[in-house]
Amino acid sequence: MTQPDTERRLGRVEFTALLAMSMALAALGTDIVLPAFGEMRADMGLPSDSTAVTGVISAYFFGLAVSQVFYGPLADRFGRKPILYVGYAIYLIGAVASALAPTLELVVAARFVWGLGAAGPRVVTLTVVRDRYGGEEMSRAMSFIMAVFVLVPIVSPSLGAAVAVALSWRWVFGVCAVLV
Repeated sequence: MTQPDTERRLGRVEFTALLAMSMALAALGTDIVLPAFGEMRADMGLPSDSTAVTGVISAYFFGLAVSQVFYGPLADRFGRKPILYVGYAIYLIGAVASALAPTLELVVAARFVWGLGAAGPRVVTLTVVRDRYGGEEMSRAMSFIMAVFVLVPIVSPSLGAAVAVALSWRWVFGVCAVLV
């Protein structure tokens, strides 16, 4: 059996790091926006105590949840790499649309799309780990991937706050688009 192209170009550590970063995109998309809620409220003309902006989190999670069941079968049918790229593309479209949306309703809709895309890298990463590794190697790879996945929610609110202060809440979404 031949090795996938990615394996020939990347060493084990680099390959596992790439998988970890792919899976971390889902957590980044959730937590980076939290510090920007105040600025979003002000920009959208909402009262300072409005909870309407929390819809951007709910919509993202809903998109993430409903699309996960489709990525596995699609990755089995069309291959891991093409479906990973589809997830990245949808993630990018959702992030850019969120940054450019003129109304909160459109931001929420774009965040739903973003969540649809975020599920792809998450599902494909877990699938590739199971495909590629077994036993103790799989445990090590998953431990590293999950460590990165757990660290992202710790770091991303600080990143989001810095971006929102330096630029604007729209650039918080833009950063996610750039990181894809």
